[in-house]
Amino acid sequence: MVVTPPYRFANPRYVDTSYGVSAEAALAMNRRDFFFVASPEHYDDASRALEILLWPGSRDDTELDEANSILAALPTYSGTFWIEEGGASPPDTANPLGLIQWLSFRAHLCVPAA
Repeated sequence: MVVTPPYRFANPRYVDTSYGVSAEAALAMNRRDFFFVASPEHYDDASRALEILLWPGSRDDTELDEANSILAALPTYSGTFWIEEGGASPPDTANPLGLIQWLSFRAHLCVPAA
């Protein structure tokens, strides 16, 4: 999550009914590309930097530049997943976008060599 833009609004990782996407449409969106870090330390570094960038508040330009540099310097790896099958309930009064009931998927991850 911490290295897959966009960091606000819809993101290819989301398989849900956020941002007005119906359950049926969410299941139909295919080829979802994303990025990830491979260690807890890199995740923590990226998470801290992203928090600064998403909620800059009164931070100065130096701190924002440093956060951008941290994100840019982290080793990232790519992944892709495809939803192969899924089932959604139709929209109704309680769930105007429907509900995702189930799905099956396949994923491809490019991970660092040991």
